[in-house]
Amino acid sequence: MRYVPFPESVLTYTDRGETVEYQDVRPSSQPLFHACPSSVLPPAIVYNPPSEPAWLGTLVHKLIAKVRLGEPLPENEAQVLEAGLVQSEDLEHEDTQVEFLLGRFAEAWGELVGDFPGPKQELRLSSPITSGTCDLFGRDQEVMSIGDWKTGSVYSNCKPQLMAYAYAAWVTYGMPNSGRISAHCIWLRMGRVDTWEFTADDMDDFEHRHFQQLEQVGKVFNPGTHCGFCPRQLECEGLREYERSAAKALIVAGVTNEVALSDTSVAELKSQRDAIKRAIDRYDSMLKARLMVKGRIECDAYAIELQQQNRASVHPIKAWPVLLDNLTEAELNDCMEISKTKAVNAVRAKAVRGKKKYAEQEFVDELEKADAINYHTVFQARKVAK
Repeated sequence: MRYVPFPESVLTYTDRGETVEYQDVRPSSQPLFHACPSSVLPPAIVYNPPSEPAWLGTLVHKLIAKVRLGEPLPENEAQVLEAGLVQSEDLEHEDTQVEFLLGRFAEAWGELVGDFPGPKQELRLSSPITSGTCDLFGRDQEVMSIGDWKTGSVYSNCKPQLMAYAYAAWVTYGMPNSGRISAHCIWLRMGRVDTWEFTADDMDDFEHRHFQQLEQVGKVFNPGTHCGFCPRQLECEGLREYERSAAKALIVAGVTNEVALSDTSVAELKSQRDAIKRAIDRYDSMLKARLMVKGRIECDAYAIELQQQNRASVHPIKAWPVLLDNLTEAELNDCMEISKTKAVNAVRAKAVRGKKKYAEQEFVDELEKADAINYHTVFQARKVAK
């Protein structure tokens, strides 16, 4: 280990009552820190708007952390409440998909249990340069394994986060006899597990890279798609300049003959378009928050008010007899829409453990035989690896 003592010039700031040094970058912040070293600077204006994926991820992590590994899991929301794992208000939210993700957790744990000797959940791992709480940890003299649960539907590179956990475990316990630390990033929704094997040389490289990044804090700002996860995005001048240049590029492209733009130019504009979209989303969040407090704001030319709209919806079960009496089958088909995802999740939730995949496949097969599934093509521009 080539650990270098902290420089005397290290800056500190207060985070939730704790004095934090820039070296101590949380594992969960490592992907952002690797992309932009200055992201660890303390924000003067914290931007952390609530989001459905973040809310659901927190709830599922909260549930999993309270489950005793190896014991039967709750099969549905009623059993979750009966076990006292969360409060009822935590589950009073449309389409939480709690049962679906808990089922995926059970399946993943069944496949990984052999890799985690003496498993522990929510284990605090500390080191001088990175410390955090690991979702899943197991070790003996031969093996050391780390796991992190992901509930999102958008894939991202979590290797820096897992490497940080591995580094903290290495500092605390040393390297197992195998000479490797296994790290698993477990994507519950996707049914995917990314696994890395880290050696002592990898830990040295992580430490060296960490101090290289620290030397760039406050000097290097590297705006890009990762800015959407940065708490400093409201005050980062690097991001502002990037957005200004992106807006200019998009305006120029909009008045340029399409044939004159190369494929490379059009592809590069995708990142710039995404940056402007995030800026618009931030403005919309700020505007809504301001109007929620004040109800009305004004400028010289006009005023903006928060207006309430009541939108009517039809309860499908209660309305069914009325619909049958008044509409033909063709008319019913035109005005009804059923979510295949929600239907499949409901079938999985009712199936006994170990039979969920079978129940889902049988249900989908029956729908296919009834010619009840309509497929339509959706075209979406997405960035992929070269």
